Amino acid sequence: QTFAKTLGRGEIWAFAFGSVVGWGWVMLAGGWVSSAGSLGAIIAFVIAGLVCCFIGMAFAELCPMIPQTGGVLVFTYRAGGYKFGWFAAWSMAFAYVAVACWEGPAFGSAVEYLIPGLTNNADVLYSIEGYDVKLPWLIISIAGTLFTIVCNWIGMSFAKIVNTIAALALVAGGLIFFFGGITLGEAANAVPAINNGFSGVFIVLMAAPAMFVGFDVIPQSVEDMKIPMKQVGKMVILAIVLGAVWYILMILGSSFGAPAEVRDNASIPVADIATYIYGSKIFGTFVIIAGIGGILTSWNAMYIGATRILFAMARAKMLPPVFAKLHPKHNSPTAALILVGILGIAASFLGK
Repeated sequence: QTFAKTLGRGEIWAFAFGSVVGWGWVMLAGGWVSSAGSLGAIIAFVIAGLVCCFIGMAFAELCPMIPQTGGVLVFTYRAGGYKFGWFAAWSMAFAYVAVACWEGPAFGSAVEYLIPGLTNNADVLYSIEGYDVKLPWLIISIAGTLFTIVCNWIGMSFAKIVNTIAALALVAGGLIFFFGGITLGEAANAVPAINNGFSGVFIVLMAAPAMFVGFDVIPQSVEDMKIPMKQVGKMVILAIVLGAVWYILMILGSSFGAPAEVRDNASIPVADIATYIYGSKIFGTFVIIAGIGGILTSWNAMYIGATRILFAMARAKMLPPVFAKLHPKHNSPTAALILVGILGIAASFLGK
């Protein structure tokens, strides 16, 4: 069985860019500036982007040669045999599932910021690692997970519409934040340009490559694409470059937009910086809405990546054949989707 070819250039861009950007920039951009300074953080992301481009160029060569779902598994299987492919496939599967599980709590936290009184009077169900898990937050996290599962179960035709809308919201909110930061902020807030010398840059560089996770979803889902395979590589590189540009813009907006004490004491840094810049929580809300767009795009992308790699592993006789079966109507990998969905719902019970 093979997937229906439903993804055009616009939908691939939305999946790739949205999966790279996600929600992390909302929580972490202020911390990058504090750790390395504005210029130091930018240097770290330029280096990380270049490293990812080397991987992207390998994908650009390999996707047209072997255009099959589960690209990383297929390529490593051909190059090194069954065991090599098995190891690479499980590595990718764990990475995708980990991010997919993380998105549920992120979604709950974003909605909690949008509706401040949502959990104020709610009873604490239990505490785990210092966090109080409350029923409204838990319901929202699970509801978001179920919505993502349904999007992917109905099929790529529906998921790509949700993803494109979410990606546009993400871009709009991020640009509002960036332009506000550089026009209404102060250059004094961005001093020092490099903080803590090379150590600060290295701290950010340790985390920066993980912020690009998602561009590799493209090789996993080539059977869903209706563009010439020679263009797939360009989409991979474009996703990496756009991701790097995005993170640099958010670093500049954070560094110019607010002084260090605001960045360091913020609960959701970029949203709180936007509120400080414009003097109104409405703009912090815009950033959170943009972040929710990032959550939805990366959430969808991680489900696509995880289910496609599991599907490919079943094709390669590494998993039971049920994982290689597609729904007769929706053409979705139902068993793989159920497995990833169960893990995603379970992760919500771990709290923030």
